[in-house]
Amino acid sequence: MKLLLLRHPETVANIKGIFNGWKDYPLTEKGKLQMKNIVKELEKIPVDRVFTSPLPRAYNLAKTIAEQKGIKIRVYEELREINFGNFEGKTFQEIEKEFPDECKQWLDNYKTFKIPEGESFEDFNERISYFLKSIEKGANKTYLIVTHLGVIRVILTKIYNWDIDKMWEIQCENGKYIEVNIK
Repeated sequence: MKLLLLRHPETVANIKGIFNGWKDYPLTEKGKLQMKNIVKELEKIPVDRVFTSPLPRAYNLAKTIAEQKGIKIRVYEELREINFGNFEGKTFQEIEKEFPDECKQWLDNYKTFKIPEGESFEDFNERISYFLKSIEKGANKTYLIVTHLGVIRVILTKIYNWDIDKMWEIQCENGKYIEVNIK
């Protein structure tokens, strides 16, 4: 089985350094160009199924690719980015200023700290595990997963059995994909 893990195109939040999990922000001009380029690039690559986050920054790209290929998309809530709750729409500096105690707790123990009005990393991790268990494994299948950087990082740590702290080393540019072959 082959997975193509595709990160959504660049958004206004990406360039402003804003934490955005479940909120959505419009694509930048660069993001719109990334969308056109990746659709064209994937035109030549056979894909059996397209899975996507329901958030527009990922869903709109997945829909365009699926329509081009004449296949249906499957939307999974599990593929949303982490819910940053009260931290949503803020830069790190704003979070430090507005929520100093919560920010310190989050930095000290990001794995178990539940962001106020959001979710903990453990919850996020469990959500992604559920998704991975739910997809049909097929030896000769290629699945395109259109999602977010945090989700891609967690999927890769699970596939390669890496310690979760290694996820911070994983990079994936907006509008690019990482190919993973699973035996």
